[in-house]
Amino acid sequence: MPLDDAAKRTVEGLERKMLPLKAELRKWKQAINLIYEANDESPPYLDEGDAPANPKKKYSRGEFHGQPLATVVKRIITEIGPQNEHELYDAMIDGGFGFDEPNAERAKNNLKISLGKNIAFTKMPNGFYNLSVTRSKRAASAAEPEKGEKAADELPEKDQETGQGAS
Repeated sequence: MPLDDAAKRTVEGLERKMLPLKAELRKWKQAINLIYEANDESPPYLDEGDAPANPKKKYSRGEFHGQPLATVVKRIITEIGPQNEHELYDAMIDGGFGFDEPNAERAKNNLKISLGKNIAFTKMPNGFYNLSVTRSKRAASAAEPEKGEKAADELPEKDQETGQGAS
């Protein structure tokens, strides 16, 4: 027996409530995948964790007009999740991004090349592009002192009068 209208509305309401939970679960799975990848192991959540939580997000015309490619792609991946070049292209076109190449297949190929050259992005084994962890790892390691060095807040304060370190 098919669902009546009240049951359908209830299910739709419950599914809407599940969307943020799916997005949160996807983020956790992606974090786990990144840890595996950083240790040169196959990520465990390729099928489940990398699919976008909200693949039908629409961007308004002109939203991406005049913006750099990397800025637009970062925004799409941040808001929707990892995408392949076809999904990225479609979202970019929806938002009014101006590709230099009028042929869609060539534009997608150019997009793939640009993403491949930009260290801010990583192509995952399943073909989806995600934000790279390389930059954040480098930034974190630059902020940490080398072994044997002391962090700035661990250094002794200088005596105001003598300029010597406090003992």
